[in-house]
Amino acid sequence: MKIKKFAVIGLLATMVLGVTAETATVVSAMTTDSVYNEKEVEKYQVLSKVEQPVFFENLADYTPITMAIPAGSEAGVYQEQKVADIDYLYVNIDDQWGWVEASDFTTILDKVPIDEKISIINEDATIYKEPESNSQELQQNFKVSNGTYDVLIKGVTSFGEFYQIYDEAQVEGWINSNDVEIVSTDETDVQDENEADLSIVDETNEVAETQENENFKKSSAVTQSQILFEYGIVSKNQWDIWEKPYEAGVQSIGKSNVYFASGEIIKISSRVQTSIGTYVLIQTDEGKGFEDLGWINENGIQSAIYNDTTEVYQQFSKTNWDIWNTPYSTRSKSVGKTTNLMNEKLLIKKVSITKYGQYNNIWVFNQNTKTYEDFGWVNKNGLKDLSENVIDNQYVTLKVDNWDIWDSPYTTQSRSVAKTNAYKTGEILLITRSATTNAGSYYRIWSDDGSGYKAIGWVRFTAVQAADYKVIPNEYKRISKANWTIWDTPYSRKSSAVGNTNNFRAQTILLTRRATTIYGTYVKVWARDASGSFKELGWLNEDGLTSYDEKVVPNAYTTITKTNWDVWEQPFTTGVKSVGKSQNYSNQTLLVTREARVGNTLYLRIWSRDSDGKFVIRGWINANGTSYNDQVFIERTLNENMQVVSKRNWTIWDKPYVTGAKQKLNSTSYLNKNVVLKKEAVTNYGTYILISYQGKDLGWINKDGLSSTNKYILDSAYYSQTTIGAWSGCAAVSLFTALRMKGYATNVSLTQMINNLPLHASNTDLGQIGTPWGGSATFRAVISPVGLTNYAKNYTSTAANISNASIDAVQKEIMLGNPVLFWGKWNMGYSGVNMTPTHVLIIRGYEKTSVGEVFLVQDVGFDSANANGAVRWVSKTHLNNYLNTKQRKMMVIR
Repeated sequence: MKIKKFAVIGLLATMVLGVTAETATVVSAMTTDSVYNEKEVEKYQVLSKVEQPVFFENLADYTPITMAIPAGSEAGVYQEQKVADIDYLYVNIDDQWGWVEASDFTTILDKVPIDEKISIINEDATIYKEPESNSQELQQNFKVSNGTYDVLIKGVTSFGEFYQIYDEAQVEGWINSNDVEIVSTDETDVQDENEADLSIVDETNEVAETQENENFKKSSAVTQSQILFEYGIVSKNQWDIWEKPYEAGVQSIGKSNVYFASGEIIKISSRVQTSIGTYVLIQTDEGKGFEDLGWINENGIQSAIYNDTTEVYQQFSKTNWDIWNTPYSTRSKSVGKTTNLMNEKLLIKKVSITKYGQYNNIWVFNQNTKTYEDFGWVNKNGLKDLSENVIDNQYVTLKVDNWDIWDSPYTTQSRSVAKTNAYKTGEILLITRSATTNAGSYYRIWSDDGSGYKAIGWVRFTAVQAADYKVIPNEYKRISKANWTIWDTPYSRKSSAVGNTNNFRAQTILLTRRATTIYGTYVKVWARDASGSFKELGWLNEDGLTSYDEKVVPNAYTTITKTNWDVWEQPFTTGVKSVGKSQNYSNQTLLVTREARVGNTLYLRIWSRDSDGKFVIRGWINANGTSYNDQVFIERTLNENMQVVSKRNWTIWDKPYVTGAKQKLNSTSYLNKNVVLKKEAVTNYGTYILISYQGKDLGWINKDGLSSTNKYILDSAYYSQTTIGAWSGCAAVSLFTALRMKGYATNVSLTQMINNLPLHASNTDLGQIGTPWGGSATFRAVISPVGLTNYAKNYTSTAANISNASIDAVQKEIMLGNPVLFWGKWNMGYSGVNMTPTHVLIIRGYEKTSVGEVFLVQDVGFDSANANGAVRWVSKTHLNNYLNTKQRKMMVIR
């Protein structure tokens, strides 16, 4: 009989009915917000009844997890929990973990492969899509026949025992075992791929004698053949195991069901070909090594992994897990627990993969024999690698006493090589590796004995603290302290003296490393030897050095500005000799080829011409005695409040002062005048301010010649609209006044300004309604801030409409030196009355007095500045209220 076999899809259950699978630590009773560390303890399996069941991360806040789980998916159950009378399961599906409602799943008590034939004995039998009979969807497409069915899988669920069957159209279904009967359990051979016409032999002891004799006649000699794989598992149930390769007359010594059910690893020691088929000699391991069991048809064995490893070391990661005598099967025996071996360094000799997972063969170090010995097998999930990580040269100091330093990251095999006391001296230690064992995290530390860093061993990470030990990119300094010790390492109690600073005074010292210890900051110092090359001296406290920075200058030139200053043989420090005086080089142009900064002082290496006109080195001079430093370091535009000129007879220069600047004015002419601050420049002589008065730049004055003030006045000539006959020309005359305050429109006359004022028949934003030269007969409305600002931009882009600005914003403009135009009534009339303004006035001053704040207002509607009301001070409150009643129309010239 030929049997068509179907692929088995899905995971084999981790429990065989009636046999308890491998167990690890029993997890304690769960709470709704527990963290589950031992997920490997599977209780049983379940089957999803719905598409996309809802998963939760925990049962505290029911955080959902998105998992694409189709109906029919198998899941391992690890915990059970009841919350609000709802049963929940903690499950794993394809290494994804979460909580689900138990009602969405069917319990699978067992699901194992079999090889049977059945027939249906109940005419009303139901075919299901899954092994479940409670509210389970029927397999509508299954065509029931009166014939027999091949069965490959038997499933035992919470709803009973079911068989997986297929109809003629290959449609899968499940039927309850109560509706069927077993037809046969014969062991059969599969027709080979080449359709060879092999005889099918019934390998049971019930074979008829005549058939057995006939087969014996047809048999040929047994032929030894190459073993295809060395290790495997029994994949067929109820197959015979023979006393020798099967031929007629060979006796069965047992059945394969024990080894099929156990899932244990078997070893194949021999393979032979007979006329009946290919048979292999299998060996089983009862914990004492593999021993012969018997012969079985090769088709009843499936290959398995059972390999030697390279030298690999691990530690246990789980406590109270079983250690087995063989790679786990249901026949394995526990030989111990992991708990007492958590700090052991385990040698892994073999790896085996069974249907229960991967198991590693562990060897434990025997302290008596000093060798590793076989200890058993553990699930790989209970192990973790012992590995080291490279650290890119970090530096530390020790902070604890009397801790062990080990020859390796600590395990029970580690040996103490020193105590931390020996290195808790303040010295800088190097760490190059880190490693973590069950005892904690460890660093590999190195100590510098003066000739370089050498490895010491491994110390617990909590014994160290970070230290500053950095490379310096070629920094130069000078010795500033006499008789200071130079050490072989950054100073600690173990350091040794290797020199003294007295031997290196007035020399350029190179710094290449900086280290900070509990005793201070130390630098590795180098000095030039007779050949001019830098030679390492050792480590010196940095307080014994002064800043020094020397660099080549690409042929700069300078002149002497100070007499009787020394020219030194080297940049000056104590002990350097004078080789001349500055007046020897007065009125000469000197060549500068090097700069050196000692502390905050810059020195120049100067050359002058000899009698033949050639440049000769003269020595080093303080740059402040020359014109070399004459340069503007910073120049920026200012936007600050006006100040007053407060110093008499100070020079106002044509540029920020350096050698060559020329006097432009004298401060006395502007004493106590408000000036606008336009720019600031910093030179080697100080800070200088570019000041402006009445829109004209005066020049640069040292900032100390200015003072802040509480009184800000924009000085201005008085221009009148009445004396020129522009009776309705207040807007043009006020604008002309403000522009002249800022130095704009200097090439335009007042008459031209009035004549060019925009006019419009109806829109004040486009021009004034009525000529500025006429009186009330022709005047209808004054030009608006919008229209006047647009007109002003013909003369300066700084004009801006600031209507509705606050009184504080107006104050700020005045303090910056910017006149503000506002719309109101002549002589600031109609105070407190809301009405449309018809007159334009100017604010050109502000003062904060002891009794209050006031603004200076100028009205162009009078014959002269001396007229009562032409120029007046008004309180801040009054001006603000006045603006409120006159529609708060304003513009500014900046």
